[in-house]
Amino acid sequence: MVALAWQHELAVAEILKDRPSWYRDCRAVDVVNLLPTTNGGTIELLYMQLYAPTTLATGRDFWLLRYTSATEDGSLVVCERSLNNFQNGPNMPSVENFVRAEMLPSGYLIRPCEGGGSIIYIVDHMNLEASSVPEVLRPLYESSAVLAQKTTMMVPLYSLLAYNPVYYTD
Repeated sequence: MVALAWQHELAVAEILKDRPSWYRDCRAVDVVNLLPTTNGGTIELLYMQLYAPTTLATGRDFWLLRYTSATEDGSLVVCERSLNNFQNGPNMPSVENFVRAEMLPSGYLIRPCEGGGSIIYIVDHMNLEASSVPEVLRPLYESSAVLAQKTTMMVPLYSLLAYNPVYYTD
């Protein structure tokens, strides 16, 4: 998805990183560790919890790596993906009443526009572990259209309501 925001790319990146402010299913995002990179970017280890879409299922949680960096043309790149125990990295133990879900490579490319504002390219790709919910509820966890309505489409909508106009296309 592509969206147009009237904010500077740094402001857009901060909005996108603050998921609880625009994604109502996001219960919490905790930055467990923040590391600077040699190119001026950051690497963050995050723990994120999502509410369940119904009381018949448990919430989902994620153990994530997020990388943010500026490119030579002034764009900002925010990349996220799940960490797992097989990558020999830091581990986050399971949390009671949550099912560990997986964020596949996802993120945002935020490019400056001539005359101000930013163009946002959005990629969301999650595996919400649908096999752990009753079969009747699986479309809530498997459908890319449902995921897009709940997450990807909320980015421009939040910017529209909270800040300045945003326009988007599929």
